[in-house]
Order: sequence, then C-alpha cells, then structure tokens
Amino acid sequence: MLKNIFIVLFLSALNVDNSLASCSNPSKADILLKEMYEKYQSSLKYSDKGHVKEIINGIEYIKEFSTQFEAPDTFSFQWSKPDLITKEINTSKIWGENQIAYYLRHYDTKPEKMSINKALSSATGVSGGVSYKVLPWLLLHHDPCITINLTKNTLLSESNYQRDDSYIIQRINKRGTIYKYWVTKEKLLLLKIETKSSYKGRDFSDTISFEQVVYE
Repeated sequence: MLKNIFIVLFLSALNVDNSLASCSNPSKADILLKEMYEKYQSSLKYSDKGHVKEIINGIEYIKEFSTQFEAPDTFSFQWSKPDLITKEINTSKIWGENQIAYYLRHYDTKPEKMSINKALSSATGVSGGVSYKVLPWLLLHHDPCITINLTKNTLLSESNYQRDDSYIIQRINKRGTIYKYWVTKEKLLLLKIETKSSYKGRDFSDTISFEQVVYE
C-alpha cells in the first residue's frame, strides 16, 4: 500500500529497500520487513489516527496525529500538541497534491506553499508523526530526504497488540538507536514503533501508536 517507502532520519544515503534486498543471507526479520514494504507499496489509499508519546530526560510529551493518502500524491497530515506553558493545543498541518504542498504551522495566518519534498523535510522532527513514519513512506517517489542505514534486523518475539497477533522486530542503526516495530501477522500492518537513543547525556524515547488504520 504506501506508494513507496523510506525512513527519514538524515543519517545515510542508503535506501532501506535496497539494503534489505542486497542481504546475502536475509533473516526472517529482513524478509518480513521487505514483505511489509511491498504490501504498503501496492496500496492506493491509506488513513490512520494515532499518537506519539515522547520522553526526554523523564519528561513526557503527547502528540496526536492523523494521516490521509490517495495515490499517487494526494495527502494530508495533521498533528497537535499542547503548549508547554499555556497548555493550549496547537495544531499544524501539511497537505498537497500534484507535486505541490502547503504547510500551515499553528502560529501561521496562512499556509506556506512549497514542494512536497520541502514540506516533508520541514515537518520532520517537528510533528513526531512524520519522521521515519508512514506519511514519508507513502511519498518516497518524491525522494525528499536521505534514508537511514539500519544495520541489524532481528525478530524478537510475537505478541497480541490491539487484538492482532503481531511480530516484534528490532532494528539498530550505526549510531546505536534502537527501533522496535509491531507488525501484524495477517496483514503486515505497522501498528507501533518504539525508539530509544541517547545524545550528549540526554535520553530520548518515542512510542508511536498507529490506530484506526485503513488501507486499500
């Protein structure tokens, strides 16, 4: 389903799909991820709602997001988070079609027109719902960003998550960031991502939960 796939993190120029395909002795995790990507790539429509729980040095932040996509490049992505001081909910959105996108930040009075590439790059790292997540995967054919070289994929276990039997797959990149994917057995849908990393003595973790996922 998703028209093409990438994982945005600006760390390496290696395409994830190519890296999986080039494995001489692919693990079961490699094979499952490749099958998941291929299934997403064959889809014409996708939608979801979800939330991100971000923890930085023990402080928790919650962001809500929703995604709509119709091939090849009609999309919208919206995310909301509370202001740290006023607690007011701030909502931002990117949307577009036909090679053109619009980015409306919560403090803007009118949207900024830009290429889809730039819109995705601008939102990356801000939304907590765009970075290395579903919307960029849908739009890889625009090739907006550099993709990450994940060096090791491991099938950790199986579990029941959101009433679906799922695989838990761990991925580790060269910087030591750990990713865990919850992927359903039957439909190979991505339901959750957990990440953990450290930088300059600070600990970071994200839990991204994809809910109400619909695709064709």
